[in-house]
Amino acid sequence: MKKKIAIILLVTILLTSCMAALGACVDEEPELRDVELELVNPTTGEAIKRHETIDLPEEKTPIEVRIKDKETGEYLTDDDLPENTVSRSCDLTFYIYKNEREEVDSWDPLGYWPTKEELKGCFGDDAYYYEIRISFDCKPKNIVDSKLKRKYYMQTDYICFYFNS
Repeated sequence: MKKKIAIILLVTILLTSCMAALGACVDEEPELRDVELELVNPTTGEAIKRHETIDLPEEKTPIEVRIKDKETGEYLTDDDLPENTVSRSCDLTFYIYKNEREEVDSWDPLGYWPTKEELKGCFGDDAYYYEIRISFDCKPKNIVDSKLKRKYYMQTDYICFYFNS
C-alpha cells in the first residue's frame, strides 16, 4: 500500500513538473498588430488621400486622426488603449514645403488646423504644399514595471496635401 501511494505521489510530482515546464514554453507576448493612420478631411469627414486638395477649415478646428486595426478593419478609440500609454492619441507635426521638398516651416499644431496667419504667407500659391506627420505608439510608459504589453506596432505616416486658395 505504501508503495502504491509513493508511486502515485511520484507520478503526480512528475506530471506537475511537466505541466509547469510546458506552460513556461508558451509565448505570453501577444503578437503585435499593424495599424493604419488616417488624417480626416475637416470639411468632408473622409480620409485625406495623398496630394489631395482640401479647404482650409475655420480657426480652432481640431485635427482628427483615425487609427484603424489593419487585421480587423475596426477603428481604435482611446478606450482600446491602456490608460498609461505614452500616446493615447497621435503626435502631430505640421510642415510647409515649397518647390520640391524645400521646407519653409514646421511646428506642433497643438491639435488644431492652422490659420492663414500661421501659414505665414505660404497660402494661396500652388508652389506650396503641406504635410502632417502622424506618429502613433501605444507602449506602456514604464515597460520594466508594467504588466501591460504593447498590442500594436508603432506607426508613423506622412500625409501630403494642398489647400484651396
